[in-house]
Amino acid sequence: GASGTSSTGNHPADYTKRRRICLGVALAVCLGLGIGLTVFFMATDAGREIRMRRSYPACPALYFAEWLGDGHCDGGEFNTAACGYDGGDCTRANEVVRQSYPNCDIEGLYPESVGDGYSCEGFGVHNTEECGYDGGDCIEFNEQYPGCQYDYPSWIGDGQCDEYESNTELCGWDGGDCDKVNKMLWNTYPDCKGGIAIGSLGDGYCDGGAYNTAGCGWDGGDCIEANEFLSETYPNCTNVNPTSVGDGRCDGEGYNTPECGYDGGDCLEFDERYPDCQVSFPSWVGDGICDGVEYNKLECGNDGGDCL
Repeated sequence: GASGTSSTGNHPADYTKRRRICLGVALAVCLGLGIGLTVFFMATDAGREIRMRRSYPACPALYFAEWLGDGHCDGGEFNTAACGYDGGDCTRANEVVRQSYPNCDIEGLYPESVGDGYSCEGFGVHNTEECGYDGGDCIEFNEQYPGCQYDYPSWIGDGQCDEYESNTELCGWDGGDCDKVNKMLWNTYPDCKGGIAIGSLGDGYCDGGAYNTAGCGWDGGDCIEANEFLSETYPNCTNVNPTSVGDGRCDGEGYNTPECGYDGGDCLEFDERYPDCQVSFPSWVGDGICDGVEYNKLECGNDGGDCL
């Protein structure tokens, strides 16, 4: 009868009730697991980032603070004393390099690339006698291009004309990659040589630097008008890109000088706020990114508050 069915728990109402209870428990377990995983990942990622920022306040690589101490040796500016050698991630790899090359400067090194047999790494510190010419990886390159100082030696002779720093006589005109482009360039501007991208000449934009010379036709004519304006307004302002003076951005270094009108007025507000802050790129101060040692000092308001 009805009483028997109820006592055994097979009544439809009991079944529905048990089902709701089970679904509720399952939902609670899932929610609890999700919250737990979220807390776990925040503890490992965001938490580590906060710890690293506190542990290495002078680290120049704090823009990716979460990479410090993540178990992977990132090298470069992460692998410095100020960054705790990538929060300890590069310690072992540095020791391995030092065992073979005790005088190798590990500051800024990519230790796992030394002697990897893959390619010759430039990066300043790698291709040196103290580091065994990148653990032997750069010996052949140095014999072929003895005077070529380039950060990416493996790009030389790779079939792609890079046109800039490697398109020089010492680097074999990018290992021959730029021969065709250079021939076209020198037919028009025979004295325009040294890291010039032919596509940038006469493209309507004044590039400055090596482009803005008589030999390169004042960047194929792109800089003529800007040069005239600069010489009339700031006759003693030299060695700058004329289009950067008074463009609304404080450029610093050679621009932020009395001769250049403090970058054509662009740096006046910055100089008033940070009179003793001498940095390469003033526009980076207060841009929301902690830029490291040069910027993270009291004179620059700890990078305009970005590193606080």
